[in-house]
Amino acid sequence: MKRTLLFNGGFAVGLAFIVLYVIMPSMAFHVVHATVNAWLNIATTIFLILGRISIEQKKEHQHRIAMTCALGFSTLFLTSYITRYIVFGSYSYPGEGWDKTLYFILLMSHMIFAMVLPFFVICTYYWGHTGQRDKHKRLARWTWPLWMYVSVTGFFVYLALYPIAGAVYGIASPV
Repeated sequence: MKRTLLFNGGFAVGLAFIVLYVIMPSMAFHVVHATVNAWLNIATTIFLILGRISIEQKKEHQHRIAMTCALGFSTLFLTSYITRYIVFGSYSYPGEGWDKTLYFILLMSHMIFAMVLPFFVICTYYWGHTGQRDKHKRLARWTWPLWMYVSVTGFFVYLALYPIAGAVYGIASPV
């Protein structure tokens, strides 16, 4: 079941990527790519919530599947983000003033937490899958909220950079 969910998730992301690019051919490829990355963050968030609900209901098997899916979508996101950055470079926020300050506060907190998150996720996931429950639980208390924050703020960074900035500053937007 776990492999089926991961395969279907990967297939869905690939299909979404193609559909976005075919349906919206006027969009630049790097904008489509950013949109796909935003959806990967949403998928991660959904599976993190499902994982949390499952473990609170003592459904360990469902918890494992949900957290493996969250890890899979996060890994797809990170791989896609790094590829996008290498190919297209960074994209600067176009605004000035208080909105740019707010954007940078959000972006900096997101980036700082995102830099330490992989260590937490890998250790928590490893300890969970090797039966080291005490270590897993202790670290998961920190990992889960940090992972949620990074996932959710990643989507908000996307919103601020593309659709909101596009609407406010008249720049081409994917939404």
